[in-house]
Amino acid sequence: MSLQKVIAGLTRNPWIPGRARDDRQLGKVPVQLGKVPVQLAKSTVQLAKAPVGIQPIDQALIWVTVGLLAFGLVMVYSASVAMPDNPKFARYAHMHFLIRHAGFIAVSFVAALL
Repeated sequence: MSLQKVIAGLTRNPWIPGRARDDRQLGKVPVQLGKVPVQLAKSTVQLAKAPVGIQPIDQALIWVTVGLLAFGLVMVYSASVAMPDNPKFARYAHMHFLIRHAGFIAVSFVAALL
């Protein structure tokens, strides 16, 4: 951007007292309600026609989350599989903590959907 364009832009600044607000006050540009005065590039990129407000699903984030949940299940199982050998946990099944952890994951998934 050249210095002349910057100076010309300052002469139309609405916040400087005594200056013209913009070219519409001077009658050079017709006022079009609902239009943004932006000049687009000659080659424009077509955007996806998705409704506003709906973002595409980040598949990488979903797969990383699923992988971490699966890794957590493996870690819970490997840490608790030998617990029934201890007399304190003798009444628990080998997969008790794994099933409990999977149940909590299922409940949290339902809560996330809601």
